[in-house]
Parts: sequence; structure tokens; C-alpha cells
Amino acid sequence: MAWQEIIVTSDAGLTEALSDFLIDLTGRGICLEDLPASSIRTAPATQCIKAYLPLDESYESKMASLDNYIESLKNIFPDSSSASVTSETITGEDWAHAWKNFFKPMRLTEKIVVKPSWEGFTAKKEDIILEIDPGMAFGTGSHASTHLALRALEDIILAGAFRKKFPQIRVLDVGTGTGILGMAAAKLGAHRVLGIDIDPEATKAASENVQKNALGDKMVVISRDLTEITEIFSIILANITYLELVRLCPLLFARLEEEGVLILSGILADQIRDLSDVYQRHGFSVLSTSREGEWVCAVLTRISR
Repeated sequence: MAWQEIIVTSDAGLTEALSDFLIDLTGRGICLEDLPASSIRTAPATQCIKAYLPLDESYESKMASLDNYIESLKNIFPDSSSASVTSETITGEDWAHAWKNFFKPMRLTEKIVVKPSWEGFTAKKEDIILEIDPGMAFGTGSHASTHLALRALEDIILAGAFRKKFPQIRVLDVGTGTGILGMAAAKLGAHRVLGIDIDPEATKAASENVQKNALGDKMVVISRDLTEITEIFSIILANITYLELVRLCPLLFARLEEEGVLILSGILADQIRDLSDVYQRHGFSVLSTSREGEWVCAVLTRISR
């Protein structure tokens, strides 16, 4: 079967809404790419979302649905520029392998490098290599929200004061996807890591990546909702959507040790103030924030009472 690669280009303010819609429309993962910054200083950051549809009898109606949804976004986000859509037919290969052409080794932090299994890489002595095969495009670590979360995680786990306070670091990775954040925690020195995701395709990909990186003794991936988790953790990672971060705030508080650290990512710059207010009302204190383009990562702690 031939597949159509759908490429939606928009400013970052529309990314979350368009990503959610494309995941629902296709029933599969998506790939996000940051495009080069505009030469116009005041122009918003631009992102490209890639999704895949089979060229079958449902294709035309699904594309019409996408066009209608983009039109509706003009009323919801009047200050954002309209999204544009292009497409390209993929023939002669399975759509699931198309992204291999642009997934290359990437240095995401001072120490952490992500690479696909089919690419070679000459590592430095101090490098931590994460080998990722995303499967159905659940993420390669290329998005700014992942960079920010990894940098925050690296700073926290490698800090002597944190290790002294929590000699056996237990980590929860909420919405683990391909398992990048959880595996990074394990390789940085966490004692135990639990990755959870409600999407069985994501947990399958993450579990395979855990085994590929020989981390099966440290990290477990399960298909569970946060409401089903009862353990307490020293560090919780949540690189998910803004609305999910708001919804899960009380549950995240309940699952974090006192003076433990919560790393939140997937937040747009214009959302961080409101999100910080929500978390502070629930007993968190904001330790720091970091920004890359339009994206922000927040590091918080559960206040000791």
C-alpha cells in the first residue's frame, strides 16, 4: 500500500492542537521538527508536523477534515498565522521507515547523545549513548521539550546534594513514549525507573529500547494510567501536553517524595505562568525554568511540611 506523508507547517502556538488532531486522525504517532528561525525578529517560532495516511478510500475525507480543522483554528487562535499543508506520496517502502532518512545521531546535553541503531557514532569517554528506534514515530528526542527535560534531569541527578538526600533515586517517567527520559535517568545513575504510557504502541517501543540499551535491570515500562500508580518517587518526569499537566497536578503531588523533584516539559512560553500558579496552589515550589524557542521546562519541588 502507498502512504501519504502529510506535512503541516505552523507557528508553535498551534502545535499542540494540530498534533493532537493529527494523532486522532491518523491513529499513529507524529514527528515534530523545529524549522530555522525567521529572519524577522518578531516572527513566532515555526514548526513542522509530519504524519502519515494510507492512500485508501478514507484519504480524501480525512484530508477534508484536516482542512476544516485548520480553518476552525483561525477563530480559536486569531493571533497565530494560518497553518499550511503539503503532502508527498511514499512508494516502494513501508511508511514506518521513511523517517530513517532524517533521524541521525544528536547530542542533546553535555553528556547525552541519542542515536538510531543503524547509525554509527564515535563517542567521547564521558558520553552517555541512548540507542532509540522510535517504531511508529513516537519521538526521536529532536523536540525542544525533550532537550530541556534532559538538561534539567542531568543537572539534578549529577548534583551531589541531591544524591546525598536521595541515595537510591527512584524515577517515574509519565508518558514515556520511546523511553528517552527514563533511560537517560537510568544511565545517569537512578536506582529504579518506571515508565508509564497509556498507548500500547508507545510502551512496546519503549520496552524494546530499554532492552536494546541493556537497562532491563533498572527500568520497567508498563501500559498504565497515573491513577493506577501507588509508589512514591524521588524524581518525576512529565513531558506531555499543557492540559494533561494541569489535570495530573494533584496526582503528581501525591506520587512525589517530600523535597523530591518534578520536571515538567511540553509547555509553551505563554502557558508557564498559569501552570506555575496551578502547581504552587497544590503545594509545589518552582525551583527554576529554562526556555528553548517557544518551549519551556519547569523544575519544581514538593514543599516539606
